[in-house]
Amino acid sequence: MSSYTVPLGPVAAGLEADSPALLAALGEFVTLAPARSDDAPLWTVLARHRVPDAEMTVSAWGVGHRTEPAARRVVLAAPQLEDLVVATRKALREPLVAACEQRGAVMLHAAAVAVGEQVVLLVGDAGSGKTTLALDGLVHHGAAVLSNDHCLLSAQAHGLAITALPTVLPVKTGTYLALGEQLPPPWDRVDLSRAEEQRLRDASLLQQRTHPGRVLYTYRRLGQPPVPHRVLRPGAVTVALVHFADQPQRPQQLGPLARAELARHVRGEWWADPDSNTHYYPRPAAASTQAGRGSDDILRQLTAMAPVLSWAHAGQLAPLINWLNWEM
Repeated sequence: MSSYTVPLGPVAAGLEADSPALLAALGEFVTLAPARSDDAPLWTVLARHRVPDAEMTVSAWGVGHRTEPAARRVVLAAPQLEDLVVATRKALREPLVAACEQRGAVMLHAAAVAVGEQVVLLVGDAGSGKTTLALDGLVHHGAAVLSNDHCLLSAQAHGLAITALPTVLPVKTGTYLALGEQLPPPWDRVDLSRAEEQRLRDASLLQQRTHPGRVLYTYRRLGQPPVPHRVLRPGAVTVALVHFADQPQRPQQLGPLARAELARHVRGEWWADPDSNTHYYPRPAAASTQAGRGSDDILRQLTAMAPVLSWAHAGQLAPLINWLNWEM
């Protein structure tokens, strides 16, 4: 059994595992640092690649778990490696989610990139081009990808911080084909074989954009920290509500309507979804109700420190960078 400390932005978890294959798979999503005697993780996950014990609670996916509050430990067991990887990844990130809950965090439907010291939150519905813009910033402008589709905004001692959860980053076929030769190999594929990829390269743009397949990346596969975390500084943050358009337009500032428009993209239901927000550990009763309810305060702070824009784009981040007059 190997022991590790797993840094998760502002907190850390512990991991004990008996499977090299499990450790290799988790290494795509988190940093595994050898545990030291002076480490103090919030909770430790003990993951076993085997059939669950009889006293364990077993999920629909065949993953057994047992929580040991006195030892601040959760024990997981599953015979299928893939199921154990997913359960362990969610258990490891839970101390991070709990810490954000305590700060009244907001789950925002947004990607985020950093170009130098400047951070842009790309807020929008599914299909609005958030991932396309983030990856375009990565490959053409050397941007750091801080979030792909959802991010946690939480209060800090000196403002706000943005944190992404260790998860897969789905990239739609159209975006992948437009940037694929400039991106590293994906971590996995869903309904897009290599043969189908080659066929689609000669297909119309409409066929590429509407193809149901996708590729999956991880932050590490894109050359990013596995758990991006960034404290936001006033004057170095811009929020853009984005959507695709065949005829792109210059960004427009929203003014007094900014906070109401942002509130439409707060994922308040995420906190109550047991598949998304797993609860292996006991948490204070007020935590889950406090999370999300602080959205007004968080959005008020965000709009006070950052301009909020509306932007119809064509998939390239450069027009926004130029509009903001950043030095590249």
